[in-house]
Parts: sequence; structure tokens; C-alpha cells
Amino acid sequence: MLRRWWAVAGLALFGATWKLWTPQTEFPQVPLLDWAGSIPLFTDWLAFGVLLGTLAAAAWKPDSRRSWIAIAVSLGVLIVLDQHRLQPWAWQLLLMAIWWSSTNVGQVFNLPAKSNDRQVGNLPHVVLTINIYFWSAISKLDADFVASHGQTLIEALFRSVGINAVHWPASVKSWLAIFLPIGELLVAVGLCWPRTRRTALIAATALHVGLILALGPLGLGHRPGVLLWNVAFIGHNWLLFGTSTFVVPPLGGSSQRTTFRLKAGLQTAVVAFVCVWPVTERWGLCDRWLAWSVYSARSERVSVTLTDAGIQRLPESARRCVTDGELPLDRWSLAALDVPISPQLRFQFGVVEGLRRRCGEENLVELIVQHSRGAGGEIERLTIGQLDERRRAFWINTQPRSRKSP
Repeated sequence: MLRRWWAVAGLALFGATWKLWTPQTEFPQVPLLDWAGSIPLFTDWLAFGVLLGTLAAAAWKPDSRRSWIAIAVSLGVLIVLDQHRLQPWAWQLLLMAIWWSSTNVGQVFNLPAKSNDRQVGNLPHVVLTINIYFWSAISKLDADFVASHGQTLIEALFRSVGINAVHWPASVKSWLAIFLPIGELLVAVGLCWPRTRRTALIAATALHVGLILALGPLGLGHRPGVLLWNVAFIGHNWLLFGTSTFVVPPLGGSSQRTTFRLKAGLQTAVVAFVCVWPVTERWGLCDRWLAWSVYSARSERVSVTLTDAGIQRLPESARRCVTDGELPLDRWSLAALDVPISPQLRFQFGVVEGLRRRCGEENLVELIVQHSRGAGGEIERLTIGQLDERRRAFWINTQPRSRKSP
């Protein structure tokens, strides 16, 4: 049921964000690898078609390993062609598709005959789910979140139920805001233990319902993809934690215990990677969304100031976002693609390079980078020459994809 649920949820999520996954030329595409910039645009259509077709096949026959292999490969290709597609829900689906397409985790362990293979097979998804809640909580356990995004979410949550909390004392909203990451952390801990799992499951459901209210039409009015991910997570949790008792294979030499093989396989390597890699987010080695840092206050927002001639060369979706000659890239992403912009500076700098090619370098006046710090922020103003210098410092590609198919 979990595989079928994510096949259906995947179709809904890709349907709600379809513009992001097609070879559109309105919003600049920035490949993950520089050589991918020369790949013909029809490759996006091909990979997207395979992805949708195999998701539909997996919804019909969820145990098909070939379907999940095709899902993992096609989704991986689409992400390589555009970093913007590394949305957190897409990263989660990619990891699960990799596990479902590889050797069953039950084969990684030598199990006693009485062990339930299906229960053990869900272990990677248990680990992934707990990690998502844990690292999401850690990313928000700071004063910056409490003073900024946390209070915004609290105000939106109360507004969705008809209560105006805008003029409440900041101290009250701060105390309420800190309960958001604390709640996530308690959910992560509670899901680890059978005795507390049911309580944590109910708390996680309440957390996602609260986010749907805060982010929905009555709150902040976020795009459907964000809301659908929360809906998908509710079903995911109940299917994963509400219907099964999980077996954690003990290590030991007894014949009645499972013994860990030295060659654990792809699943075990990916599980370990998922657990450890987010630690490096603070040093810029792991992307924020890949470290499950969502709604965190540690982010940068880039906007570009253009001349009147430059504004006239913008696509219609971008021109609607311009205020006093300034184009915020995050607003443009929502207007053009219905998805939040990737929080990584390397990607946003790549988008600016795409604007330079489209509008002409002489029409880009200034680049403005706002580093979020609490309720205020630090503003950094860059020239085009400084932009080039900053772009060269990144290991990952910052060059936009060609707007024309070779």
C-alpha cells in the first residue's frame, strides 16, 4: 500500500508542478552538471513521459521493481537537467524509488525463518521519515526562526481559523513558534519506540494539518505542491507506522539472531548517507532542502534591479513581479512555475546569469542578496563583475541551460 500511495501521490505532485518538469524556456534552467546544459530540450519531455507512465504503472502494480527503476532513473535525469527540480518532496520520492528498485532490505540480513520480511523491508522508510522530522526540527531550533518564519506561521495558522494574531505580543508568538521545531523533534523521537509510536503518529498528523491550514488558502496561500506534500506525508505516516510493528534486526552471533552482511548493498549505503549527510549543511556541503531544512530562517533571497529596457525583455510572468525596477527571483519562481525557488545561492546566481543573457548585461543594474537573520536581515549588493567572481567559487554548475535545443 505504501508504494501505491506514493505512486498516486507522485502523480498528483508532478501534475500540480508540471511546468517545472517540462522544457520551458520562461524561467532559466540551471543543470546540476555543466555538460548537461547542451542536452536537447526534448530529453525533458522524454524523461517526464517515462516518469508519469511508470508512476501510473506502479500505482497499478506497486511491486514491480522495473517500474521503480524507471522512476528513479527518469527522475534523476530530470534533476540533473535542472537543479530547481530538487524540491524536498522530489528528493524524498527519489530516495524511496532507489530503495524500492534495489535489493530488498530483507536480503541484506540473514533472517530467521520466523521473521517477517515485509516488516523488515520498511526499515529504510522508517529511518528516512524519522530523519526528515529530526533534521527539519534541528534546522529551525534557533532564535532566527522564532523571530521570523516561526511567527509568520503562527499568525497564518490562527488567521486560517478566524483569529487575528498579528497584534499579539512578540513574546507570546515567540513561545508558540518555538513549539513547532520542538514538536517535530518529539515526533522524531517518539517514532523510534513502539510504546510512543501511536502518540507520535497522532502528533505528526496534527502537525501536518496545522501546516496545511497555515500554508493553505486561508493562511499564506502557498502553491498546491506544498499542500499536497503535507497530505502525502499524512498518508505515508499512517501506512508506515499505523499498520505494522517493525522488526529491527539485532546483530549478534546466535543462530536465532540476524547477522549483518559485510556487503550490505545499495539500500544500506543510501540509508547511512541519508542519516549522516545533513550534518554537513552548516558548512555548505549539503543543500538545505536535501538536509530537510524547510521553513528555516537560514536562507538567501536574490533580486535583480533592471533598466526599463531590460524589464521590457522579461517574460510576462517576470514583468508582473517587478516593483520599482526590482525583480525578486522567489516571486518569479512562484508566478512562472508554481514552486518555491531553490534556496541555494548557486542556483539563484545561475538564474541571474540567464537574465543577463536574455536582457543584456547593460540592462542589469545591480544584484541584491538578502541574507535572512532573524526579523531583520543583511543586504549585500553586487555588480555583474562581482557576480562572476562569486559564481566561480561554487563546485556545482551555475551556468544556465541553453534556451534552444541544439
